[in-house]
Amino acid sequence: MDLLKEHEGELHLRKACAEDISAIFALLEQVQLPLPLRNESVAFLVADLPAKSIAGCIGWEIHGKCALLRSLAVDVIFRNCGMATALTEGAMDELTKEGVTEFVLLTASAVNFAARLGFERADRNELPAEIKECLQVTSTTCQSAYCMRRKSSPE
Repeated sequence: MDLLKEHEGELHLRKACAEDISAIFALLEQVQLPLPLRNESVAFLVADLPAKSIAGCIGWEIHGKCALLRSLAVDVIFRNCGMATALTEGAMDELTKEGVTEFVLLTASAVNFAARLGFERADRNELPAEIKECLQVTSTTCQSAYCMRRKSSPE
């Protein structure tokens, strides 16, 4: 059963608010992704469906004209139906409106997914200085993750 098709037209992407944080953190724990630390400035876009208030999320940190996309999570019952793509594209659209011109992400398992969205493998040493210094990139937890980047699409 394709739950997203069942609720076609009912998927709603929105910026997260303070009341969403506990549900976002529960989702990140469910998919075994690290939680943002208090000193990290992470914003989130969430996907709401009638069947579940927050069915997915993606976070980001803005560093100058570059954004580090992180914490992409989709509830297991909504996987493989386009929600991760909708969240990632929605976040990039939102960030492009805010002046972001480049996107970076780290992934251990979603290289092919990111490549389908136009991301290419990147050398961490060639990232913008602001991104190279952020905790997600320097953390030993993420050292084995692949680094990928993409320029924002021209309007």
